[in-house]
Order: sequence, then structure tokens, then C-alpha cells
Amino acid sequence: HIFERYLVHGSLVDTAEALASGGVVGKRRTMTSGKVVGGQPLDRGGLAHLLRNPLYIGKVRHRQQVYAGEHAGIVSPQLWDAVQAKLDANLAAPSVRTHTKHRSLLAGIAFDGLGRRLTPSHAVARGRRFRYYITHRNAVTDAQPQWRLPAHDLEQVVATATANWLDHADGAAATIASDLDASDYASIGRASRRLATSVRDGDPAERRDAIRALVSRVEVGEDAVAITLHWSALVAADHPLHPATATIAAPVSKVRRGTDVRLIIGGVDATASRDPRLVELMVEAKVAHERLRASSAASLDDLAAECGHSRKHLSRLLRLATLAPDIVAAILDGRQPAQLSRIAMLEADDLPMCWAGQRERLGFTATG
Repeated sequence: HIFERYLVHGSLVDTAEALASGGVVGKRRTMTSGKVVGGQPLDRGGLAHLLRNPLYIGKVRHRQQVYAGEHAGIVSPQLWDAVQAKLDANLAAPSVRTHTKHRSLLAGIAFDGLGRRLTPSHAVARGRRFRYYITHRNAVTDAQPQWRLPAHDLEQVVATATANWLDHADGAAATIASDLDASDYASIGRASRRLATSVRDGDPAERRDAIRALVSRVEVGEDAVAITLHWSALVAADHPLHPATATIAAPVSKVRRGTDVRLIIGGVDATASRDPRLVELMVEAKVAHERLRASSAASLDDLAAECGHSRKHLSRLLRLATLAPDIVAAILDGRQPAQLSRIAMLEADDLPMCWAGQRERLGFTATG
């Protein structure tokens, strides 16, 4: 099944995503300590290892040699050979990708705050694919650990800042070149508007081409992303500008949510959207409150048992059932503060009963 799916999709990434969506996971094993490992969706590396394993054609590998095994194969030789040929072809031509929608916009030009190259990476969890930029492993030390940034957030920061700069590129050109005439400014204006449209509204391929034509370096600092752009994408080759590049800074803050880091542009989350776990929590709190009103349980312990919760968890849900209506509405609309998570809300044991205090405690701006 997995070998056939690989031939259908033609790439490790797309096959891994399809398998994860279909609920296919790796083997679950119980260690001698009792810890259970595995049972997770296959990532690109795990899938490649599986497809290269001769065990499935009745053979075993020992070091660099492959020997006939004592077991029967479960994959036909024809299917095995076809998969190996496809893997070899993809390895020989890494620039040929069938998953262009996931191509990393900033591959090769992104660096962390220590000047170390950031390389694209991804993880698959619960059938979803999450992309990241991480410090190249060869540059990681105990004293200088790896940076791990969400790819979508960083790409959104760069795209937004670049498009905003393009809106005023003709004016910026005037500050560094005094010998431009009206036709030069008009030409820069047309080119910048065309590229700004591609960055903001183009399809993934158009957006990538526009960014790669303009941006030569992206460096992520503690409080800003420095973006170096080159003028050659906007001016005629026979009339270069000096200096040849411009550097803009997009102020950001890094907010940790669980194990993830979010990049927030100028204090506003550019990727704000409904958090399914927070929405689910609001529903759970409402259901718990309704069960409390309708139940004839003699104690909170009895009600907790009735609801299938621990007493502590039920208490927390009932506390959240008293949230100000505007807080609940903001969460349902995806307008919650970037640092607010399900865990943070559940562990807010000091949450005030008054709505103004709740807004302050959870980081919401009072709406009056």
C-alpha cells in the first residue's frame, strides 16, 4: 500500500502527508521501561527509510551488503524496482518538486540572530504538516542552541514588509540618486507596483518569484527582522543605483506558546486566526456550566464523575464559564492575544470574577 502510494504521489513529502491524512502511523513499541514510543505519522526521513528497506522483498541488509532472508517478501520485485528507480530519480534531480505549494520561500537567504543559516524543516503531527526554519545543525553548539521559527510567520513578516516598502520604492530611490529623471521614477513605480501585487495577491509561484527577485538576505533578530533588498529588480540594468541594496527592518516580538514560537509584527499577530483548542475550551466551559445547572449531583466530586472530569479540571472549566462575553467573542473570532493558549487559560487559577480584571489578567484590551 505505502509503496504504491509513493508511485502515485511521486514525492516523499506528498506521500507522507497523504498517509498521515489516511491515519497511517508508524509501529508502536513498548520499551522495557514501560514507555510507549512510535505510533506517529511517518515523516519524510522515516518514509524514505521504509521504502529503502529490503526487508519488504524478503531480504536483509547487514552494513553495506544485502542478503537473502528466511522470510517471504510482501512487496513484488517489480513494485520494489519501480519505487527504487523513482527514489533515485528524485535524488538525482532535487530541483524537481511536485509539492510547490510547500516550497520554502526563504530557503538559502534566511539567517538567525547569530548570523547562522536557517534551513527549511517540517514536522507532521495529527495529520497536519508544520513548516519551520531552523539553524543548520552544523552551527549548533551547547552555548549557542538552535533557533526554530515557524515558516509561515517569518515568510509573512518578510512579505508584508517587502510589499509595504515597494509601495514607496520610487520615493526611496530619490533619496539615494539625484540623477533620475521622470521616466526613471515612472519605471520604478510601475515595477514596484507589479511586484507588490505579486507579493500580496499572487499565487505561490508568483509570490516566490517576486520575493526571490527582490530579497537577498533575511536576518531574524531578537526584536526585528532585517531584510536586504536589491534595486536591480526595479531599475534598468544600464542605470544601477548606488548603494545597490536597501535594508529595511520589520519590528517583531517573539511570543512562546507551548513549544512553539510565534512572530508578531509590531505587536499585532499577522497570522491571527481562530485557535481550535481555545474555541473547544470555551465550548467545554459552557457545557460544564449547563451540566452544573441541570445536575442533581450532591457534590462537585459527584458532578465531576458524572462529566468524566477530575474535580480540578471541572473547577477550572466552571471558572472559565464566567468569562466576560467580549473575551469569549474575541476567542471565537480569533482576536485573542498571541500569547494566550489553552493551557494558559486553564492554569489561570487567579482569574478574577470581575470582567475588567479578567481582561487585564488574560491580556485583552478593555472594550468598555
